[in-house]
Amino acid sequence: MRVEEYDLHLDVDYAKEEFTGDLTVTGDGAPPLLALDCEGLSVTQVWSGDTPIPFRVDPGLQQLQVEPSGDGRLTLRITYSGKVGQKTLSGMYASRQAGRTYLTTMMEPVGCRRLLPCLDRPDQKAVFRLTVTTEPGLTVISNAPVARTEERDGRRRWCFEPTPRMSTYLLYLGIGPFELRALAAGAVELVAATPPGKSAQSQACLEMGGPLLEGYAAYFGLPYPLPKLHLVAVPELGAGAMENWGAIAFSEIGLMVDGSTSPSIRRWIVETMAHEIAHQWFGNLVTMRSFTDIWLNESFATWVAAKMSERLKLREDAWSEFLIRIRPSYFTDSLESTHPIQLPSAAPADIMQNVDEITYYKGAAVLRMIDAYLGEETFRRGVSTYLARHQYGNAEGPDLWRAMEEVSQEPVGQIMRSWVERPGMPVLRARWEAGRLRLLQERFRVRGGPSTDPPWPIPLTARLDGQPLRRLFEERELDLPLADPGSLVLNPGRAAFLRVWYDPALRRGMVARIPQLAPFDRWAFLSDSYAFLLAGEYDLEDYLRAIEAASSVADYPSVMECVETLESLQRILAGDPRFDAVRRQFARAQSERLGLDARPTEPEPDAILRESVSELRVWADPAFAVELARRFDELDRSPAALRPAIAVAYGRQGAADALDRLFVRADDTRSEDSSDQAAFGLGALPDADRLGEVLARALSPGRRVTSSYAMISAVSENSVGRPLVWPWLETNLEEFRRRAEGSWYLAHLLQRILPTIGLAHPREVRAHFADHEYPEACSGIRRGLELIDVLQSAQARLRRS
Repeated sequence: MRVEEYDLHLDVDYAKEEFTGDLTVTGDGAPPLLALDCEGLSVTQVWSGDTPIPFRVDPGLQQLQVEPSGDGRLTLRITYSGKVGQKTLSGMYASRQAGRTYLTTMMEPVGCRRLLPCLDRPDQKAVFRLTVTTEPGLTVISNAPVARTEERDGRRRWCFEPTPRMSTYLLYLGIGPFELRALAAGAVELVAATPPGKSAQSQACLEMGGPLLEGYAAYFGLPYPLPKLHLVAVPELGAGAMENWGAIAFSEIGLMVDGSTSPSIRRWIVETMAHEIAHQWFGNLVTMRSFTDIWLNESFATWVAAKMSERLKLREDAWSEFLIRIRPSYFTDSLESTHPIQLPSAAPADIMQNVDEITYYKGAAVLRMIDAYLGEETFRRGVSTYLARHQYGNAEGPDLWRAMEEVSQEPVGQIMRSWVERPGMPVLRARWEAGRLRLLQERFRVRGGPSTDPPWPIPLTARLDGQPLRRLFEERELDLPLADPGSLVLNPGRAAFLRVWYDPALRRGMVARIPQLAPFDRWAFLSDSYAFLLAGEYDLEDYLRAIEAASSVADYPSVMECVETLESLQRILAGDPRFDAVRRQFARAQSERLGLDARPTEPEPDAILRESVSELRVWADPAFAVELARRFDELDRSPAALRPAIAVAYGRQGAADALDRLFVRADDTRSEDSSDQAAFGLGALPDADRLGEVLARALSPGRRVTSSYAMISAVSENSVGRPLVWPWLETNLEEFRRRAEGSWYLAHLLQRILPTIGLAHPREVRAHFADHEYPEACSGIRRGLELIDVLQSAQARLRRS
């Protein structure tokens, strides 16, 4: 069965948040029994041609079942009704802010069936012809441009041009009191749609959009295929953004930029814009055949966003940001609960919970590895060939590998299959003996244990005695001549996705060279040192010596790595005098190097480092926290980079009115960034009574899921609040699940907080999840439970030492 077109007339009662649909589906190859995906819709009548026919709606299978007449050629008309979702972030749902309602859609992975009966699969591409009738005074946005509008019986009808052939998960519909701001980008009209009074904050993203469209058209060798691109700010979205073709939806924080926007959010906005616009080609023009290959969409967009940001100079140090973004995938892939880059299942629940660090970031790191191995221009020609060959259609990973093999004459498919179809990552174990460097590759597990996994085909690079080495390392072991280990670097630039373990003698040399190493090599060594510490392969002194050696370095990825690992380890080592002293010394040294105020000529990444280092120092240095807390009354006039740390410092000092003042900011809808900063400030309060009140109000009616997520996470990171979170979660987890339905928030929340709160309640946590199922969060639960074991073991081992 192949659907050719959906012609949908939708009548939306905006006030009642209900809709009726009159849908004509045309196609070919219809089976005797046709099952259209259909969830939560009340079907009233079905015609095959001009003939009414029997039908059956099966709620369990989420299907509309009919027996169309004829020889396989299909013209099916369906009338039906439905309701706008109230406690879901999937299908068409209501997103509210400041007393206004926005009806918006999130169709990925299978939300389209909640708006119209359809074949809701990526490989079922079709043309959509959409007409929407609703109340006047509203703006209606969809994928294609508006062909015309008509006034009828006091209501307004919006008729849209037909879309290109596209998958159902890319359909978009937005209805509400949007304020529009437009900008011409060559032949393409860029339009930002925001809540009233906020369109000026979208100007920076509008101005970014034109160069990105032009840059990708040149890189891919194909023009942007639509005449317009909407950037839609949604008050409540189940992801950072969604790449709907011609109408990208953003969480509001992802489109709004002004002087108060924190540096880390500014950088994330650049990355998100570059990522979502890349999808307009890679994902929308050519789409995965099934969701098992969703990694190909997300990994590629993550990787090429860094490439394009560097080319267009959208930010300084784009590849350093790339390292920071892929960092979590290194840790996740060292767990038993990891999964292959290519998903083993296309079931909707599996898709939502496994669109994670592996899907986005390990896949992106592997693509970077292949780009480095083939060469930039060869890789680009392979991508361009792939897109031209499969445009407006569907493809799989092997189709891309074949295109790259054609232009490179390299065994790309053989290499990629080993990296995307199996879980886990390799570690290179390096030993130097009598002028020889002995390398052993095996799977790295943070929980240790012998490795029986076969070797990976590693595109290995190294610097040995001042000479570069490049070869495909496919064996278990390799011996290389090395006269002097004093300048050895394995996998320079962290080009391949692996960790490097150095024997004690080599390790001491690497620590001594930390200030002289190239930034990416320094980052790699620091990241590996943390992983080997948790795995029990390095001791605490190894790790702390590396942090001390990095106290004076200035590069963005290395400083951020130290901040991240010190924040993580405080959960299990806070109170250890040696650890506390090194953490405080590092935070103070970096904070004093950066200063509290921006310098006129400082590199762009220093603003983000100032933000992160200041937060670390608030927790590590009580005197500094007192100093910053005094600035809370001037928070809105303070540098944007200091505002998150000021909010946390103010919360930590626990002034009598801190709870009320922080909640006023957390509930203010004018800035999502400012609201989230206040949420983390609330989590820093020093006493259990007020932290209990934060949890009690975390799920207040109307609160954004992202704000709830921030409050719960922040309280769990506070040693005073941590014991409160599990009892609260047992009672309220189901309510959070309902609010987060259709998003990844539940899986991510549990993966984030279970390792922390589970240290105090390991048996209760395990018992609860043994008795309660959360299908959309299984992966997050598995990882959270495994990480409890990892942290418990590390804590016991490090305290003994």
